[in-house]
Amino acid sequence: MPLLPKILSDIKLVNKARPNLKAKIYFVYISRSVCPVCVQETPALVKEYKKMKRMGCEMVMLNIDASAEAAAAWAKRAKMDFPVVDPSISTRSGIPWNFTGSPMLPSMIAMTPDGSKLDEASGAGVTELV
Repeated sequence: MPLLPKILSDIKLVNKARPNLKAKIYFVYISRSVCPVCVQETPALVKEYKKMKRMGCEMVMLNIDASAEAAAAWAKRAKMDFPVVDPSISTRSGIPWNFTGSPMLPSMIAMTPDGSKLDEASGAGVTELV
């Protein structure tokens, strides 16, 4: 099994969404609920997610909030139906999220199932990447 599907098959999430382990492309969204740009960009990503799924892609949020409760509350409030990784394990999940050289939030990395980076964006550019 390729790298990302293997990692995502057992990862702890804060919502009930389950990742598509057979996706062609994975979009890793790095975000947190107290980031104004993250909050601003998320509704567009929620909307785009439905189209992405039909095209065989998957988006997974690596949430970096202070707690799983904060992440879960935001996921519920924003109606995120894509998988949201528990912040207690986001930085040690095994997903190669550190491709982005920019500390700016939000960040998005498009990658293949084997973990090869295709593209990345940060700030208001995350929606454009999708």
